[in-house]
Amino acid sequence: MLNRLVPQQNNAPFAVPPVAFICALIGAPLMVAFFGFFILLIPVFALYFGGPLYLIFAGPTFYWYLKRRVPDMFEITLLALALNTIAFVLLLTLVSLKPNMFNLTDILVLYGGFGSLMSAIWGATFCALYRSFSQAPT
Repeated sequence: MLNRLVPQQNNAPFAVPPVAFICALIGAPLMVAFFGFFILLIPVFALYFGGPLYLIFAGPTFYWYLKRRVPDMFEITLLALALNTIAFVLLLTLVSLKPNMFNLTDILVLYGGFGSLMSAIWGATFCALYRSFSQAPT
């Protein structure tokens, strides 16, 4: 199904430089937290709450995307937002199966609200960093 949503471009698969990819993947949330910490510390708390899920979901998906397509900021931002939605639905399922484990309101606010905003920002920052580190075409 994903192959139909993200079709291969000509000359694919593309080479993904591992150092540029890892630096952009880890550097995007850190850069957003560093430059946005004055906004009620929301980006700093986002590192704690959303950072592990970002690395688990976005790492393999962004790598798969970059092997198939030239990095496009809009597409990567939408992909990050879609990944956050998938993680949010999985967390809601976990809460429904084990209601005493998490508070539903916290999940809705943290991952549904702030997570959607932060994932889009992290995705766009990832794309900008990856382009600058790898000298990928724009």
